[in-house]
Amino acid sequence: MNHLVLLGGGEAHLFVLDAIRRGRLKGADVTLIAPATPEPWPPMVAGVVSGRYRIEDSLPDAASLAAAAGVRRVIGDPVALDAASRTIRVTGADPVTWDILSIATRAEPVSGPVSALPASPASRAAEIPGRIESLAGGAGALSVVVVGGGLRGVELACAIRQRLGAMSRGFGDRVTLVERGEQVLPAFSPAASRAAERVLVRQRIGIATGTEAVGGGDGKLRFDHGGSTRADVVVWAAGGAAPRWLAESDLETDDRGFVVTDAGLRSVSHPTVFASGGAGRILEGGTADRRTRPARRDATALLRGIAAGLKGDFTSMHRPTRPIATFVDTSDGRALVFGKNLAVHSTAALYLKERRDRELILRLRA
Repeated sequence: MNHLVLLGGGEAHLFVLDAIRRGRLKGADVTLIAPATPEPWPPMVAGVVSGRYRIEDSLPDAASLAAAAGVRRVIGDPVALDAASRTIRVTGADPVTWDILSIATRAEPVSGPVSALPASPASRAAEIPGRIESLAGGAGALSVVVVGGGLRGVELACAIRQRLGAMSRGFGDRVTLVERGEQVLPAFSPAASRAAERVLVRQRIGIATGTEAVGGGDGKLRFDHGGSTRADVVVWAAGGAAPRWLAESDLETDDRGFVVTDAGLRSVSHPTVFASGGAGRILEGGTADRRTRPARRDATALLRGIAAGLKGDFTSMHRPTRPIATFVDTSDGRALVFGKNLAVHSTAALYLKERRDRELILRLRA
């Protein structure tokens, strides 16, 4: 029987485990390699930071899913991957070999050129409220700068503004969102960006686009144009880094160390290896595609690709599809939902988002 190894407890692998439990993938002996501590569900992190959710409300349960699916579990972190010999070395465990490997590890936290709170992985973002509350006890207004204007950055800026407002500290606190691209939500359409900017302005969140943070210290954050701003807290939401063991593997990687895959999430250098989420970058048109895809859609493509691989077919293309609509938690009792020719900011959008997130968490707890 073929040995399928799921390396990492990323969101896509949670859906794969759920599918195995439901009998949707057969003909493989499956091993999950992941740390013992679960990560919060990323779409719910803004709710944790704003105070709407407890962190335990956002935790899936990979251990229960693996047990229910009959999947062997190896607890530990990878330290080396040799694709030529199809071997993974793991802390505190014997080396693991594979016939088919799927990598869905999370990116390593990055604090940028200054001392900052990383926004990823999700467990690090959940530390933000404690840091803000510890500083809020002192005298004077706070200045919080979120670096990175993607989905995570926009959501965290809104959540932090809501958290500060709930402390009844008056109107002196500042929240600023900094994005080096020419618009917030740089991976999305100009219409989506304009809708997000309207929400940010209404919440009194400053916006600085076309601006890159290059350093700082002593409560200041410096930018590439020579200016600076006061920053009591810096949250780094400008992306994570590839883990060293992945960047140093013999898989083909991009300039940041992430696995380069085809449109079917299959490594372009080793067809028995798949990578998704925070581990892989789809190569499209000669460049690595970093646009956002829901984990469920990655998981659907992974399942189809793995099922084909179990039959000896490593050429079929099963590409993850884009979402019809994207939801952004704005932490003001509403959510922003946008898609093609659509941009709505409403309580109904938040209701739909929360219902979907809660249903998924229940599903991923076995």
